[in-house]
Amino acid sequence: MMRFELMKGNSDFSPGSMIQAQSFWEFEKAPRSITARLVWVTEGKGTQDSETAIEESWIPESNSGSRQLSWIAPRCPATHSGTLIRIHWQMELESASPEEYAETSITIEAAHPHS
Repeated sequence: MMRFELMKGNSDFSPGSMIQAQSFWEFEKAPRSITARLVWVTEGKGTQDSETAIEESWIPESNSGSRQLSWIAPRCPATHSGTLIRIHWQMELESASPEEYAETSITIEAAHPHS
């Protein structure tokens, strides 16, 4: 089992702000490695694209534990939900041996000056 817990329950971020989350894992035996990523993904009529903005890997010392993640929200691309394309951000947690995956969605959106 793996999961994220966003600090202060906040999933909305401005570019350049601090994204803070706690990652948790619990397995029968210690995984060989764990990788956390911040990824943007496009969805629409064309090909789905994705890119890893931040990646952090570690070798856990035990079968269960947690790790604090502190990342600076990238400047672009901003979260967008339009008619033809959607851009969204997600935090991913992946372990190797045993293989497990978890994700949580976040929003990275610049403040609109005329709103």
